[in-house]
Order: sequence, then C-alpha cells, then structure tokens
Amino acid sequence: FRLSLVLGPIIIVAYLVSSYLLEDSTMVSLKRLSVDILGLLFLSAACGWFSEGRTRAWQAVYQMDRHLKKTRLDLEATRRRLDVYERLDEFRRDFINVMSHEFRTPLTAIIGYADLMLMGEAGPLTDRQRTFLSEMLERGQDLLGLIDYLLDLSKVHSGRWILELETIPPRELVEKVIERRTAYARKKGVEIVHRPSPDEPLPEIPVDREKSERLLSNLVGNALKFTPPGGQISISEEVGVDPRLEENFPHLITSAEVITFRVTDTGQGIPEEDRQRIFDPVYHVDEERLRGASPGAGLGLSISKEIVELHWGRIWYEPAPGGGSIFCFTLPVKPLRLRRRIALFITEFNLVSLLEGLLLQFQSEIDRRELFFKREGFSSDTSDQVNVKADRQLLQCVVFNILSNQIRYASPGSEMRLGLEVNRETMDSIIRIQSQGEALGAE
Repeated sequence: FRLSLVLGPIIIVAYLVSSYLLEDSTMVSLKRLSVDILGLLFLSAACGWFSEGRTRAWQAVYQMDRHLKKTRLDLEATRRRLDVYERLDEFRRDFINVMSHEFRTPLTAIIGYADLMLMGEAGPLTDRQRTFLSEMLERGQDLLGLIDYLLDLSKVHSGRWILELETIPPRELVEKVIERRTAYARKKGVEIVHRPSPDEPLPEIPVDREKSERLLSNLVGNALKFTPPGGQISISEEVGVDPRLEENFPHLITSAEVITFRVTDTGQGIPEEDRQRIFDPVYHVDEERLRGASPGAGLGLSISKEIVELHWGRIWYEPAPGGGSIFCFTLPVKPLRLRRRIALFITEFNLVSLLEGLLLQFQSEIDRRELFFKREGFSSDTSDQVNVKADRQLLQCVVFNILSNQIRYASPGSEMRLGLEVNRETMDSIIRIQSQGEALGAE
C-alpha cells in the first residue's frame, strides 16, 4: 500500500504527458481522464498490495526458518542431554554394583568385629574404649543402612524389587518395630508408646514382612531424629476404608478395607512449604531442625513411599495438633483380586477417548517432568473412531498403572510415546507405551 502511494502519482503524470504528446493537444476529455485516472489508481494500489503481501510472505517464511533452526538446535541439545543422562545412569549402576560388593562386605565384617569386642570376646575394655567402639558400631550401621537404601532404590527403579507376601497381624508388625527401636529411644530419652485400636483384633494384612518392618522402622527412626529428649512417639493402627482403591483399581481388589498406621511425634513438625517435597529422593530438612542430630541421606521417606505403593497403599503427612508430625500410611487388607473372581463387564466403547482421558489425568505430571509426549496412531485433534469390545474399567486400570510407572521412572526431559495400532486382519488393537528411563526403550 505504501508503494502505491508513490507509484500512483508517477503513473498518472506519465499518462497525462503521454496523452499530451501523442494527441498533440492540451485538452483531454474529462470523462476519459477520470476513468483512466481511477483505473491507474486501482492498478497502482493492486501492485502495492501485491508487493506488500509478498514481503509479508517472505518475512513469514524467514521467521519460520528461524523457528525451525531454533527447534533443531533445541532437539540437538536435548539429545546431548539424554546422552549425558544415559552415561550418568550407566555410571550410577556400575557404582552401586561396586558399592554392594566392595563396600558392604568389609563393612559388615567391621561391624561384626566391633560388636564382638563390645561383648568382651577380645578381653576386658576400658570405659573409653567401649565408648569409641560403640560410636564406631553406630556409625558403621548408619553407613550400612545408607548402602541398603541405595541398593533398594536401584532395585525399585529397575523393577527388580519383588514382594514376598505373607499374612501377618498389624499388631505384630508394630510390636516388632518398637522392640527394635526401644534401645535407641531410651538412650535419647524419648518414649515410644503403642496405642492399639479398640477394634482389636484387626484383620490380618498380606505384606512383605521385611519391607513392611523397614517401612515402619524408617518412620519411627525419622521421628526419633527430630523428637527432643523427654518427648514421645506414639504408633497406632486402625481399620478403615480407602475409597481411592475402588476408584483407581476396581478389578484388582476385593474390598476397599485398609489398615491405617499413624506415627506421631512431639517434635517441631515440618514447615508447610516443604511438605510437598518430603517424599522426594535426597530431600534434606533445614539444619535448624536437626538440633545436633546427624543429617541422613534423604532416602528414608522416599524408600518408605515406594514400599507403601508396592503394597497398593498410600502415604501422607499431617501436622500434629500443638506441634509435631504425623506420618500416615495404609496397607490394603485384600489388595489383589484372584483372576477367577473377576466378573468381566463387556461393553463397546471408543478406545481413543479412553486414552485421551487417561492422558488428561497425567498431563500435570508430564509437564512437571518436562517429558516430550508423542501420540502415534491417533490424535487429540481428530475424532478417531477405534471402537473395541472389552471391560472398560479393567482396561482403564491396566493402562493407568502402566502409564503411571512409565511416567514416574522416565528420565526428565526425555521422549515418551503412546501408540495405538489396529490390525486390520484380526481387528486387534495394540496399545504401545514407550519411555526412556531405567531401562531405555522398555515397553
């Protein structure tokens, strides 16, 4: 348009001059002159608009080219970061393997010999020697516990942590942990109290005994660390109902009945801004809250959360009235439904809408972990119709569990794919979930 403002007068002047020279007359028909000038103005405006449109088109192409180059550079940087993550992950696995063999074996021997010396097997000890040996034994056990935490965390992330279930009374689990922690509690001047449920006896629960004892022991040990001398730690258990089990896993439980355990202390509690992070790996509290206690590795609560979720339970934090902390967790009474008891309810539904609904539930977690999510075989922008006949709730539960684990253990910033493929010959629908994490490219 700006070009037409310049080009229009020039064309009109040229037209008038040419008309004067060709017709050898200074008089030109007014009607003809008006029509010609309007035509010339329209022509010049069209030329200007065309030129400006072409300029904008080239600018858009230039901007798109710059955007594509930036995207390509970002992808290359992301690929380099993924290569670094892969090398770091490989280094971590090698380090843990070395630690498990080269560190744990001699450390166990050191702890054993220190314990024998404290028992008097090497002769009488002075009070000073006994103090040094006790400190060496305590620190050795702390280091051994740290190694066990790291090994457990590695097994969890690699999917090699297996539950060996047995049915035990909840009271037995609590009493075993109290017996284990009582000596240290007395040394620190803290009382551990068991507050059994008035509904005793409670239903027995199927758990991995060793892992469930470690779970409760971690929570009690954490409470001991932050409870000052003269304080109290109470442990209680009660039967209840967790409606989330029926909502998320309707075909994998026989009831929503759970045993809820609570570990309450009289310490300082946890600041509100830190409560969302306490179950993250390697989380540390402020040094002010330690009050002389040795800082841990920040893995105890993370391992506890993994143990609870392996048992189909959940764990959370509550502030105690008047100060202190309450850590609660549930263990289902009947977590797994036997296959022969499943009553399938077959309906016809759109598989794409089911997948899109599940992705919507995980969108915030995908964004938080900065995952590059790709759909293959279907799109959220189209109304793809892939109708299947199946038990919708059961299929939703299965895909929910797989997606949850794949997203949880995917490397931050990595690529994740959810694919849908239909075999036109057999009309079978194949759902493919792929992520990059502990086992890269595992499906």
